[in-house]
Amino acid sequence: MRVILIAVGVAVLGAVGVFMFVLSSLDGLIQEAVQTYGSEITKAKVTLNEVEIDLASGRGTLRGLTVGNPQGFTTPSALELGAISVT
Repeated sequence: MRVILIAVGVAVLGAVGVFMFVLSSLDGLIQEAVQTYGSEITKAKVTLNEVEIDLASGRGTLRGLTVGNPQGFTTPSALELGAISVT
């Protein structure tokens, strides 16, 4: 019985640790995902300067989003946004 309680305690602590890690690095994870998958989907370079997510208030802001043009287009970017905010 004691071994089971210790195993459950370790599992709970591990889950809390993973949850805290994801929360603390959420902005960076989102920024990396937007740049990586956005570039793959559009076949053009996608850059994002800053991500600010506040789960407690339900707000999110993306700053410096640039979507480049694919080959064959003359302008350097298809889309440039200074900031996007959602609540």
